[in-house]
Amino acid sequence: MGHRNKNRRSTGVSEASRPLAWQQFQELNFSFYEEEPGEFITMRIEVLSLMLCNEPQLAPAYAAERSIKGVQIEGTAPPGSEKRSRYLHTEAVMIFHHAAEMLLRLFFAHADNPDCPWLGMASLVSFSEFKDKVNQSLSDGFDRTQLAEIFLGSSSPDGACIAMSSEDFAHAIDGLELLLRHCSERLLSESFLYNSIKHGLSTVALDEATQIARREGSETVIGHKGPMFAYMHRWRQPGANRDVGEWFVSMKGASTERDLGLAILMARAVESLWDVASRRYTGKSGWIRHIKKSVVELVIYGLLMDSLNVVNTMTLEMPRLKDDGSYDSPRHSFVPNHVPEGYQKVDGVHSTDSPRIHLPTRQRDQRVFSTAQRAFYPFSPSGSQRG
Repeated sequence: MGHRNKNRRSTGVSEASRPLAWQQFQELNFSFYEEEPGEFITMRIEVLSLMLCNEPQLAPAYAAERSIKGVQIEGTAPPGSEKRSRYLHTEAVMIFHHAAEMLLRLFFAHADNPDCPWLGMASLVSFSEFKDKVNQSLSDGFDRTQLAEIFLGSSSPDGACIAMSSEDFAHAIDGLELLLRHCSERLLSESFLYNSIKHGLSTVALDEATQIARREGSETVIGHKGPMFAYMHRWRQPGANRDVGEWFVSMKGASTERDLGLAILMARAVESLWDVASRRYTGKSGWIRHIKKSVVELVIYGLLMDSLNVVNTMTLEMPRLKDDGSYDSPRHSFVPNHVPEGYQKVDGVHSTDSPRIHLPTRQRDQRVFSTAQRAFYPFSPSGSQRG
């Protein structure tokens, strides 16, 4: 008897290798789309924007006592303008990176796991694997048909049943493509700064008076003026050969206006993706945002031109000791800000111009309400169970 059981175990299929039951996906999808992740980013931006209020405006709110059940938070005086400014610049970086990662992960999940995007989100647990996918998308280019299907509801305005011309539809795809590409590039290139802020807040915030300049004859040419972050990193740039032990300190300009402008656009892109998916999986109508390419360009390039800063990052290689006790001279390099040649602002375009367009329920999206009593999970909404 013992011998036969041993043989059965060795030839049987392991539990982990069996496919997940597809019958649960409808229930999981109904549960997943009860949430609104884009709203979370929007609320973070709105809360952060309160730091732009002056102290008399903030004083009553800070003075009020707050309580979370048994936890009491006493009233205080509002922080001074310098503290608020440093917090604004630092938190804007965090919000930008959070929004960029959310947007890209949701896009990949809906493209790669159409049966159950929640499962796709939970599957991409390795950050290195996620970065590989971002790199591959930058190399291959984002698929325009996928962008249209996932963010606009179909490959054409007629298929999506939205009131948008074919020309505006194509321009909307252009805007989404530029938004995802730019955010992907920054997500990868700014990882040292983001990690320095996220893990231990080991950045040094440099104030408004900071400037990078050089002498050209009798004139001083300013490459950057305004707040910056100084941070330390082991390798010259993300993705560099990690077998070579080097140390660097970089100074990167704070791009708070662009960070928050892009975060707003990303939150609206997430809202569009979410309502498109909610219509597909649960039969609910919703809205999409028409994120125009000219608006994305304004936030990326126009705000940069307004700043007049040409230096994005200055990196200094940390000096090393020589055998005689002396040390190397500091060596530095620059990464310039990039604005495409010939870019001109479009008159009448502003950074929050992304009108809402109704996304009606189609015949094939009709929600089927189930009266079945059996549920896979205790949190599933009523009517989401399979009969």
